[in-house]
Amino acid sequence: MGRSMTAAEELSALPALDPMSQAELLTRLAQQARLLRMALSGDRGDATTVACSFERALFVAMDAEAQHESELARLQLASVLADARNAGLTVSASVEELELDGVLGAQRLAVLTAVLGGASA
Repeated sequence: MGRSMTAAEELSALPALDPMSQAELLTRLAQQARLLRMALSGDRGDATTVACSFERALFVAMDAEAQHESELARLQLASVLADARNAGLTVSASVEELELDGVLGAQRLAVLTAVLGGASA
């Protein structure tokens, strides 16, 4: 019986995946996350528009509840990732847990961090 891959192992291959596979992985992880962090590496002006679209698509994926919403979010994210690739950008991501103390005690929240950067960055 083979073991299942951790999120970190899956995300290590993210830059090499095609946009549709990237979208499938990121959609799944965004739906498991409670918080989202987004970063743009470098100062390329043309990347800002793609980064804003990427962030919006990740939030749509994160909020998708029904199967059809999830599928639409995945397709939107794949389109944005294809645009990013065409613009010479790469995507990387990580998942961490953040512990917060609140009125109900300590809570652990999954945080998805996504980074768009130049292919040579």
